[in-house]
Amino acid sequence: MRLPSPVSISIGITLAACQPAETSSLETYGSADEVSTDSTTETDTQSEESTEESTSTETGEPEPHASLRYLVNTTEDALLLGINLDDPLAVPEPDTLISGEGVTGLFGPTPFESEIVVHDGQVDQLRLSDIGDYDFLPLAVQDALWMDRVYFGAGVDGANAILTIGQEPFGVNQQLLWVEYDSSGQVTGSQDYTPPLETNGAVLVLDRSPDGRHAAVLVDAELDSLWHIYVLNLDPQPNVATYIDVLDLTGLPPTSVGNFIWLHLDNERIVYRKEGQPGVFRPLAVELGDPDTNRINLTPALGHISSLVWSPDQTRVLVTTGGNNGYRELWLVDMLSPTMAAPPLRISEPGKDALVNTQGVIDFATLGHGFDEFGRIWYAYADSLANPVSVGINLVVVVDGEVIQRSDLTETAPGLEIEAVSFDAKLQLLGYRAQSGNLSSINYVDMTAAPAVSVRLDQDFDHSTITPVDSAGFAWSADGSHISVVGLQNATAGLYTAELGDGSGATVAVTLPDVESAAGITLDHMPRVSPTGEQVILWYAAQDGRKGLVHAPTDGSGEGQVVLGLQHSLRAGTYIQHVPE
Repeated sequence: MRLPSPVSISIGITLAACQPAETSSLETYGSADEVSTDSTTETDTQSEESTEESTSTETGEPEPHASLRYLVNTTEDALLLGINLDDPLAVPEPDTLISGEGVTGLFGPTPFESEIVVHDGQVDQLRLSDIGDYDFLPLAVQDALWMDRVYFGAGVDGANAILTIGQEPFGVNQQLLWVEYDSSGQVTGSQDYTPPLETNGAVLVLDRSPDGRHAAVLVDAELDSLWHIYVLNLDPQPNVATYIDVLDLTGLPPTSVGNFIWLHLDNERIVYRKEGQPGVFRPLAVELGDPDTNRINLTPALGHISSLVWSPDQTRVLVTTGGNNGYRELWLVDMLSPTMAAPPLRISEPGKDALVNTQGVIDFATLGHGFDEFGRIWYAYADSLANPVSVGINLVVVVDGEVIQRSDLTETAPGLEIEAVSFDAKLQLLGYRAQSGNLSSINYVDMTAAPAVSVRLDQDFDHSTITPVDSAGFAWSADGSHISVVGLQNATAGLYTAELGDGSGATVAVTLPDVESAAGITLDHMPRVSPTGEQVILWYAAQDGRKGLVHAPTDGSGEGQVVLGLQHSLRAGTYIQHVPE
């Protein structure tokens, strides 16, 4: 289908039936962790009794209490399991929440203390009640076997969300939905704003502005080739879609297009990369208040742009260009107006190009460069002029278009490698693995500290270029209290936890069950730390695709235990908690 290219298209309004929910908390999310489902499952949507003993009030009613669960789903059937973690020293057998044929998908959190689950042709929220029971309630009232990203925004009495769904498992998203909620998460209105599409046409939501008033929507204009970008006005609900541009994405299936669109939407402008000549992509900006103006190239003096990372206040953007082998020149572009940019300022020094991890699905959290909350620029670099090549992480301060300070967050050493760089913008934590010879260590930087310095955890781990899957991995808790790391020491897997902010890097050792002693069993070195840092889940796998889970308290008070054996082909997992008001 080829869409016309008018300045704007009016969107028709159709109200759908409403349905109810519970709990609150209004933040803006935009996430989807994976895929969904078949409609031939048998689902138990009734609340299940918690396996723990609950206390009672004088009236005989159970008292509200904090609850923690780990949800995990599988690849080959519609199975969703819930693991009760209320007592980290006595974890019961998992509860089966959904069981049947097809696939169940987990799609990230909502502002209502719930997790999005697609199952049996439904898009639901799964949450915990005050007494730890599991409750399902609708996220959208339309049937769906597939879902993509969802973007929430705050409303007067609750929140709203814009999302796309599809009617074919693992297929394209063909419906654009606008859903409204009350403060407890109950659906109060659901409307379909799908533009006219041919058979197999697709529609995607790529971003939502911080003020919640606009969304960037991508529509498949010609199957597997041309796509049109629109900005959809959401104030107070979807009403006018403004045409922005057409992108030629020939060769990319609709199910993966969203992973290759480098798009930014703020309150004033939309910025996207477009191929101007074969293999050369440039960032184009369009002002939302004046969409008829020319598409402005923000970096006319630079060639092909490999990445775009915006500052938290949306006034500056980092771009990479040139270079090779994963390292490129890093430039800063200051925005003088929504579509007017100052000449780019080179941030990386000659010969010290910035790490750009752009292989596979682009994840800007692990790209290798970005801004902290103070507007400082951090980036991992390699000094190719040194012999041997040296690496590090630079922290740069720019004022009035000039670099006034440059410091290194790492202690450089011959043969040192920096890998697994990740940044948590909410916690302002920067983590990385330092590798030298046959040893590696895990390090982190608290970017709120003055000065920002790197803390090295007091454990060395085996490192080998022959077995990269054995590299040490790390993760920290959502509250920023603890960091956990898994790696090999003398060919045996070890788990250690440290308190974030302890400059000594002291760790606590956690004893693990020997799941790797059998041939073909491997332990995943990416810990899944609970929100408050008190517990950790590790995955392990067999060669036939079956996976299991190991659980441990992070303070070393108990040994790690297998809480789910090698029974299923697990797909994804996530923590869900309830904290009573």
